[in-house]
Amino acid sequence: MFNFCLIGFSAALISWGFKGHRTVATIAQKHLRSNTAYVVSAYLNGERMADVATWADENRNKTTAPWHFLNLPVGLTHEAFVKAVGESDNNVYSAILKTEASVKDKSLTPDQKNEALKYLIHLVGDAHQPMHISRKEDKGGNILYRFVSTTKELCTVFGIVS
Repeated sequence: MFNFCLIGFSAALISWGFKGHRTVATIAQKHLRSNTAYVVSAYLNGERMADVATWADENRNKTTAPWHFLNLPVGLTHEAFVKAVGESDNNVYSAILKTEASVKDKSLTPDQKNEALKYLIHLVGDAHQPMHISRKEDKGGNILYRFVSTTKELCTVFGIVS
């Protein structure tokens, strides 16, 4: 039910940040089946997906910070990629699986499902942000680079040029 269109529609987005996450969520919400849209609306207490798309960044903490990215070496084969992703249960891909399972878990409270769905909406956008799936050395796009006459984070430069 919750393997909804977020993944397919977020891949086309070039620049992220709050605006990017909200755009991904808006497009995804427009493509939900009516029964899924009803459940999503109920879990989000009537809020739109775009309204909660940045919640996970606004409420980031030490436990959930690694959920927003995945560090991988350059040039992996598909098999090596699958192995590397599976070696850690604390990255964006494992977090997507965890939050999806939580949304489906009938034993969780509505508040717990609300939080899990907010994470899921956000993390799918993160998974498609090129700076969040990258080499450890660039620190998820947070390494500082000299750009024109100022110093900026790589992910900021990415947003400026795109």
